[in-house]
Amino acid sequence: MNLFDRKSHLFEGLTNLSRLFIMRRSFRKYAKREIEFEKIIEIENTIKDFQLTMGFKHSMVKVTKNKEEFESVIRAAKRGLVGKINPWLNKTNATNLLIAIVNTNDTDQNLSERFKRIAETSILMEVAILRATELGLASCWLAGVNTSEIEKEYKLGDGEEVIAIATLGYPPISSNITDYDFWANKLVSARRKHLSEIMFYDEIKE
Repeated sequence: MNLFDRKSHLFEGLTNLSRLFIMRRSFRKYAKREIEFEKIIEIENTIKDFQLTMGFKHSMVKVTKNKEEFESVIRAAKRGLVGKINPWLNKTNATNLLIAIVNTNDTDQNLSERFKRIAETSILMEVAILRATELGLASCWLAGVNTSEIEKEYKLGDGEEVIAIATLGYPPISSNITDYDFWANKLVSARRKHLSEIMFYDEIKE
């Protein structure tokens, strides 16, 4: 599937970062290929650098390192009624997961602070996904999973919550009309607005 098919107008006059925003999309289907350990380290370093730069003290994004860890999180994610929302997880060829974790300790009486920390964690997760995209990887945000069971699997501390996970792997070599990804790309991604219509640049002067 040609990424630029029907979308060439979106790639006019872009920065490298803007190009990533357009290239990034969700994948349900993955190639049967392991992610090189070096790329996992690259993603982890990006997470740490961004976290430090932005001062996100209550946010964390973990990357599963091996098959055993990956499968244990998948099993936890599928438990209970809510875990049945994504049945395709049973047979995914994704090889790794990104796990977004927020620490909401001491926010019981301060909802605005709780929401702020969740928003920061979501930003950190998206930065990790954009870096993965830059490295030629595919991903998909997942919310319909049993986060409480994942929290137990990781034995998280007080106040630490999993807000989302994302599958991570290599995109499929090809796709056809029977695949969800095929239609998502053709009917949804092709209708994306040009970035100039949805964003603006500003400058802060002292």
